[in-house]
Order: sequence, then structure tokens, then C-alpha cells
Amino acid sequence: MFSGNVDVNDLFASVTWPCQLPPGWTFEWDPSSIGEERVLEDDCIEVPLPSVGRSICTTIAAQAPMDIIFDIGGRVIRARRADVAALSHVMEALLYGNRVKSKLEIISIKDTNPAGFSLLIKYAYEGSLPEEADLRDTPINAWPMLLSLADMYCVERLKLHCASNMWDMACKKTVTTFLQWAIETNCTRLQEKCMSLIALISLDGTLTEDFVFVCYHHPEAIKRLRVLALKNVE
Repeated sequence: MFSGNVDVNDLFASVTWPCQLPPGWTFEWDPSSIGEERVLEDDCIEVPLPSVGRSICTTIAAQAPMDIIFDIGGRVIRARRADVAALSHVMEALLYGNRVKSKLEIISIKDTNPAGFSLLIKYAYEGSLPEEADLRDTPINAWPMLLSLADMYCVERLKLHCASNMWDMACKKTVTTFLQWAIETNCTRLQEKCMSLIALISLDGTLTEDFVFVCYHHPEAIKRLRVLALKNVE
């Protein structure tokens, strides 16, 4: 479907993405924390299925030749222009915009993780991430990196896909960090989920350095959390 094999290990060997943690911010993730009890009524983020029309077009397009090359920091990824453009209006503008030469076959993109971009292109064809990309067993930076790419290129369904998987891993130890990433990537659904969980956590579990950092840089979060906390008291 596209040229450029996805080595998931590459994705996490040197994660560089626009939504990096601020200097001095470190996050240690304990895989054993997955599945910690969460007391929320609606405890999932649903990802809509690909449209039937999109699936049919993808099947037909699979027979078309690859006509575009992405140069991601020296790594070559071949793809079909129409499929990638269908991901979002940002991709469409990148590949078909007024400033794009009609016969342009190579597009160079800087400051982007090659393995992550490969998954983004694969997502354009399949509407899901490959089975081998089981990000649960990899460093936690993986999902935020993909979430950041999805936000950069306005691939809303992929954003929900990433948010859903991040939320599945959320617990008291990780929720404030996930909230930071959700705010930075404009992921409303993940923001709502994280704030709902934080509002249920006791003060000793909430007043951490990470939480203070989030509130300092995003003071609007304090008002929203106060409203949620008051609802829990009622």
C-alpha cells in the first residue's frame, strides 16, 4: 500500500515532536498502573468507524500507482497523493494547494518523526493503526507523539484513536500529564476525561508538581476543574 516499512521501535528510539514536554518536565510511566480502577460512568472514548464511502474509495485506490514521495529527514516514504490528501483539509492543501506545483513528486518535511509519519500515512489507507504497532508495550511518549502529528495535520479521527488509547492507560499517576498533552494538542475529548478523573481524586493525589505546572500554564483548567469538583459534591 505504501513504501516505507513501519518499525515501531524507531518510533520511540528518539521521539521528537512539536508537543515536547517543557524543559525540566520528566514523566516516569509504570506499566503496572494500566487498569487501575477509575470511577467514571462513561469510561471510554469512542472512535467512529470509517465511512462506507471512504472504505470503497480506499479499496479502488489500492490499485492506483504511488505518485508522491515524502522525504522525512532523509527517510523516503512513497504514497498515493489522493489517499493522503483525503486525511484532512491540511493534507489536501499540502498536496493540492495553490502554491503546490502540479507535477511536484517529492515533498520534504522537517522536524517530524519518520516512523510516526509512516504510521500516519498507513492510517490514510487502512483507517486504523497496524496490528504490530502495539504501543502499550512501548514508552509512553509514543501515543502523545502520534496525537501531536494528528493535531498538526488535523486528522481528527486519528486524534480520537490516540486519545482513546491514552485514556485506557490513564490513572491517578498519569492523568495530569495526559491532561497537559490533551491541552497542547487541542484534544477536547481527552481533556474532558482527564479533568473528570482529576475532579474525583483526593487532594493528596492531585496536588503534585505536574498538576501545578498544568494549572500555571493553563489557568483556564482551574475553573473547569472547580465546576466538576462541585458537581461531585452535590
